[in-house]
Amino acid sequence: TIDGSVYTFDVQATNTSENPATGKGLAYATGEGSFFALGRFVFSPKQRIYLSKYDQDFTGDVVFKVTEDIITSSDDDALFDNQGATPNRSSPGADRYRIRLTLSKLADLDSDENHVPFARIEDSKEITKVQASESYNEISEHVATRVREIHGDFIKKYFKSHFEPNNATTMKLIVEPGLAYIDGYRVAKNSSTPIVVPKAQETVTIDNQGILAQYGNFFLADSGKGMPDFASCEEINLYDAVDAGGSVIGKTKVRTFSEERGGKYRIHVFDTNVTDTTSSLRNVRSIGTGSSEYYNIDYSDNTTLRETNKKPLLFDSPIPRPKNFTSISLSGLRRFPETTSNDQVTLSLSAAGETFENTSDWIVATDDSAFASASITLSGGGTSATITLDDPNSDYGSNTNVYVSAYVKKANGKVRSKTLTETTVTASLSSDSDGNGGRFINLGKSDIFSVLRIRKDDSDGDNLFTNFDVDTGARDTHYGDGKLLYK
Repeated sequence: TIDGSVYTFDVQATNTSENPATGKGLAYATGEGSFFALGRFVFSPKQRIYLSKYDQDFTGDVVFKVTEDIITSSDDDALFDNQGATPNRSSPGADRYRIRLTLSKLADLDSDENHVPFARIEDSKEITKVQASESYNEISEHVATRVREIHGDFIKKYFKSHFEPNNATTMKLIVEPGLAYIDGYRVAKNSSTPIVVPKAQETVTIDNQGILAQYGNFFLADSGKGMPDFASCEEINLYDAVDAGGSVIGKTKVRTFSEERGGKYRIHVFDTNVTDTTSSLRNVRSIGTGSSEYYNIDYSDNTTLRETNKKPLLFDSPIPRPKNFTSISLSGLRRFPETTSNDQVTLSLSAAGETFENTSDWIVATDDSAFASASITLSGGGTSATITLDDPNSDYGSNTNVYVSAYVKKANGKVRSKTLTETTVTASLSSDSDGNGGRFINLGKSDIFSVLRIRKDDSDGDNLFTNFDVDTGARDTHYGDGKLLYK
């Protein structure tokens, strides 16, 4: 019976797992202390709040809600003037300004209510909490000044970040935990912070924009014979004498050719390795497959391999962050091996959308010269080309091998998508995989995304994952086969 009314309460007497009668909640408590709030030190007594009444799963911020009010004698008899043991009610004293700190959950406060942060709880664990060391401290300021003067600003643990979807107009920038020193003070984040940023909502279409593939990493050639098969990235030798003479001191792979001023040519290469331990790239004087196919290197300025900083095969688009590419046309070099007929060779294209172009940049070579003189005439709407060898000092006649490096424009270029494919590789670990004592397993696949597991003998064997490092095969110049490197 409450206030004369009778209420009936049903009490569950049986405890079951489907409908438990009892459970565990989550509480948070603080001891008494003084906190600096609103420009004053405010005393806070011991307090306790329940973060979750019915389970032990909570993530959020614990704060002190700041309440300001005026206390008068109507609220507290202690504000009357004293008259012996009892207050003099006919003589009220001065009113008092009061600040109270009430332990609360940040989620329970209104947006216009003041609060003082106290602790951060994630998955029911206390991540951060206000410490006594955060009070005013002259020693800390002195130490911070010395750190700033000696080391400046620096990052101890990088604040990594990534984007996550949010809604149609914004994204979430997630800043991961990190540690830095700014103005000598330690700045640490122990949990991730989401920052909502707006998405780009407008697009613009730009037509006829070109992306120039400017290759570097080349040998400059001034004479030679033949033409390596750059279409298959043919591997050729590095020689320490001209005309493919002397000794082979290493190997490289040919990416493409381009014309240089002064009747010279650039042979762009990648995956270059000097295998002779007594030599270096400075010793290279010619490159090729042998005495019938080689290029002599221009060493007039004591340089062999040039522009080695331009190895990557990533090229900037004319505008940043393009959404997509449409109506793509591609232009590139293509190698045509042919034989002459009356000092001429004829090239033709049959694939849809392909035409010859930029004939002034074509390279013509024979078995006797890497730089043959020739005139080029296009016909058939650019699908056919006639090359006439016109060196007055040579008689090519018929059945002379000719190699043409010609520019072909492909009008129906496409954007290719990568497909993630899972496969299983069975291999053994040799005692000397590379001939130099290194041990690895060649996976026989390029562009490795991830390795899921490594087992001995069979799928149920011992886990060997920690015994290997993964080499994805990706290089700044090419994709090689991935490897498992034995530690």
